Amino acid sequence: MLAIGDRSAALDFVAAPECPPGPAALRSAAAANVRQVRGEDGTELAVARFESTDVIDAWREQPDHVRARERGREEFFASYEITIATVHKQYGWSRDN
Repeated sequence: MLAIGDRSAALDFVAAPECPPGPAALRSAAAANVRQVRGEDGTELAVARFESTDVIDAWREQPDHVRARERGREEFFASYEITIATVHKQYGWSRDN
């Protein structure tokens, strides 16, 4: 759960050029694979898919991301939780297919 003081400011912060998530490989690994939803009660869930735990580790330690994480903690987030998991099965259905 993310508890955000000012959601629009937090989203602007994450998207700002001075807050890059990392080198191009890391940026594309995360940006193309993030899904985010927000409940009526303000609870948010974001799922980011990475190609390996090595990429997750590199993302976590990347200096720009470290600075962004620190700023997020200071200015935007009251709390958050992170779960790192392995997908054992995934499937979907779409009326369009």
